[in-house]
Amino acid sequence: MDLFYYEIKVDSTKPNKRYSYSWSVGFSTSKVQLNKYPDRLYSWDFYNTGVINKNNLLEKYGETYTIHDVIGCGIDFKNNLAFFTKNGKFLGIAIKNFLTEDLVLYPNIGLFNNAKVETNFGAKKFMYKIEGYFYNKRHE
Repeated sequence: MDLFYYEIKVDSTKPNKRYSYSWSVGFSTSKVQLNKYPDRLYSWDFYNTGVINKNNLLEKYGETYTIHDVIGCGIDFKNNLAFFTKNGKFLGIAIKNFLTEDLVLYPNIGLFNNAKVETNFGAKKFMYKIEGYFYNKRHE
């Protein structure tokens, strides 16, 4: 598999007063505890605040997003990079050179306050035109 991609859409949530972020989308290793919000270590996540976590290093990336936005997460195994999309728009390369042969990754979605989310792992058409990713050479 050269490329893995999925999308989420948060349908409802309550404001989170404890943290500045309310949800995230990304991927992690098996070291992340599944009964907690994704740890910053061992995960790569795009927060609704427009910040990305790169295995415990936070930096500004893309745009903020909110309820009803469709956020996509892609891993390009061939070129060793990851990217995110918002409402069908490519947000740019987020992470480079993080894959190793022994690294097993899982999709993760972090939610607070009884948020309801819709996921799409390819059962229906993606909002982002994923087939154009390699054609347009977005990774260069």
